[in-house]
Amino acid sequence: WHGTPLKGLGRSIKDNPHTIGNVQRIFLMSDYLLYPNRFTFDRMREDYMIAPFFKGKYVLSGYPRNDVLFDRSVPASVRSVLGLGGKRIAVYMPTYRDCASDEEKNYHDRMFAEALSELDKKADSDMVIIAKLHHLAAGNIDFSSYQRVIPFPDSLETYEVLAAANLLITDYSSVMFDFADTGRKIILYAYDSENYQKTRSM
Repeated sequence: WHGTPLKGLGRSIKDNPHTIGNVQRIFLMSDYLLYPNRFTFDRMREDYMIAPFFKGKYVLSGYPRNDVLFDRSVPASVRSVLGLGGKRIAVYMPTYRDCASDEEKNYHDRMFAEALSELDKKADSDMVIIAKLHHLAAGNIDFSSYQRVIPFPDSLETYEVLAAANLLITDYSSVMFDFADTGRKIILYAYDSENYQKTRSM
């Protein structure tokens, strides 16, 4: 699990608490469950109702996945692999929207495309924006039309790229809590916050 939960999870999701079954099953099959802090520990146990049934061990510690964010060799390696040299890197990583209709999906696709167009136009010449969209959304974006926006590379892990990033742009992704540990800038672009919170809770 990445970050610290910002959104409702499990039975706390307002519109579809019944969808927790698969996640709950995975938790109950595990030998160890790792948590980065007490808040996440409490939320996960309560929202997925595993406390009375889990027979494994809880580990309240840091997250191994975050170690790469502090490995000083990673940024130069990522820049080399991507051919970005001395460029500044911004990562745009919006949360996936589970859309109820094609109309809603088309709206979010338009909003993502508009955001990328604006970033492409307004970014400084020494900056590259790496866009990590859900695969169902990314397929609708024509990255060839941008000068400073590129798709997220398949050859690298998410946190490797974040380790090299100067800036994270997101909305409701809990990844922001991991990235915040780096002390680097985070911009929250939450164009649909009112509607989003109606169904997810925070």
